Amino acid sequence: MPEHAMPKIADTYKGDFSLQELYELIRNYLLDEGFVAFDNPQYGADLWETRYLEKGAPTNYIIEWRLQNVISDYYRYVLNIDFQGIAIKPKEVMWEGRKVKIHSGEITVKLSGKVETDYNEEWQKSWLLKHFAKRYDERIMKSELKQQKDTLFAIMGELHGLIRQYFGQRGAEGVAMIEPSRRA
Repeated sequence: MPEHAMPKIADTYKGDFSLQELYELIRNYLLDEGFVAFDNPQYGADLWETRYLEKGAPTNYIIEWRLQNVISDYYRYVLNIDFQGIAIKPKEVMWEGRKVKIHSGEITVKLSGKVETDYNEEWQKSWLLKHFAKRYDERIMKSELKQQKDTLFAIMGELHGLIRQYFGQRGAEGVAMIEPSRRA
């Protein structure tokens, strides 16, 4: 199945934040956009997490989410979200007259995605169509594929903006990086 990669986006923040709030912000946005678990779409958002490692005190985290959004019988978006937390410590702060538990440390959120065509491999299963699949994408579906890539990149960009806004509201110091996709 042909894959069309998007640029990678990463944000690193250092300061105070709520890991639960961050999770919920990202999760709710992606649910609204129609994303479900990559390997088990019937479970919706329940099995997004494909890897969770927690070690040490202060705690270091590695958390990976793998998602998909089926657009049609021919197109689907695949989105990977990787969290890497370094020296994350629990912390209590006063907010609106009560104590609230938050976290302090450094966290990186990486977004990467791709548009997959013929993700069910219907063209590859056909003795005739498999010879035309690449040309079909490159010539006949060129404008449709560009539109799908633009849509996925817009989703990633909007999510990136929400993450930046979240950390900006908390006064965390941040560094953003966008890495171009590699040509196949």
